[in-house]
Amino acid sequence: MLKSNQSQRKLYEKLNDVTPLRALITCSKCGGKLTSSASKGRSRYYTYYHCRNGCTERIPAEQAHEALLNYFDEVAVKPEIEKLYLDVMGTIFKANESNREQEISGLKENLSGANKKLASLEEKYVLNEIERDSYSFMKPRFKDEISKLKEKLSDLESKETNYTRYLNSGITLLQNLSYYYEAASLPNKQKLIGSIFPENLIIENGKCRTARENEVIRVLKGFEQDFTKERPRNSRPFRSGSPDRNRTCIFRIGI
Repeated sequence: MLKSNQSQRKLYEKLNDVTPLRALITCSKCGGKLTSSASKGRSRYYTYYHCRNGCTERIPAEQAHEALLNYFDEVAVKPEIEKLYLDVMGTIFKANESNREQEISGLKENLSGANKKLASLEEKYVLNEIERDSYSFMKPRFKDEISKLKEKLSDLESKETNYTRYLNSGITLLQNLSYYYEAASLPNKQKLIGSIFPENLIIENGKCRTARENEVIRVLKGFEQDFTKERPRNSRPFRSGSPDRNRTCIFRIGI
């Protein structure tokens, strides 16, 4: 019995490895989540995604994975869009950075004021200008205020401020989604899919789509459409898989 359970567990783990889209594909007929299973052919097992609710939805795993990789290639950031995106997002980040600096300045001012209040309270107590009860009542409140201000200040100051590095690493990922997806572990594959498809994905007629697209990808598509309208007819189009793509950055996801 124990050996049987272990064998079933190993089979389930192996099935998960070859069907990473399990529960991430939405049934196009009923809206439920597709599960996965394997059926034995003459020489090997064939894996499928199918509906839990008994619908006729049944997608070969290889076909589903190919549709996903094709989608990744379609939304990959083209080199001609990269500069436009970095310029626009850089402006937004700089505006946010300016707000952050103002907030830090305000917190430092408030912290200085709170420290002065505490110092004044202690001086008055030493000079017998206030009663012990008043001192005991006020001191913990001032210290608590100082502690909270320090914590907020520390959080703001420790945040990543190098927007150029942040944007460039994000662009590298978006230029090479297929590459990073195939190289990722099962948990990271599922994290990547979850971030790109907020409401899961649907596969119909060999194509991948989603009810609601990731906001960044939606904006980038808008950039590309505008650029395509303005691009001269004789300009050379970008080709997926171009050697200009940078495939050397370290893949970090879910951070």
